[in-house]
Amino acid sequence: MLEGLAKFFDDRRGPGMPPITVRSLVVGEDPADELLRQQLASHQVRMIAMRAGAMTPAMREQLLKMMEIFDPSEPANPGE
Repeated sequence: MLEGLAKFFDDRRGPGMPPITVRSLVVGEDPADELLRQQLASHQVRMIAMRAGAMTPAMREQLLKMMEIFDPSEPANPGE
């Protein structure tokens, strides 16, 4: 029954919205959390995150600006 409910709502989700799964319905887990977990599975991503966490806010802002130069499709959010 839960699989049917998940499929029903997943089929009707908006474009760009995360998938709706039985796990997200039962556990109440945000699909964005699963995406973050998958991305953090990469050793390189974890190393970058750990180094950024040790930076000052000004240094993180500079890093975000540099990342925007490398990948202009993702806007930097220096205020976050």
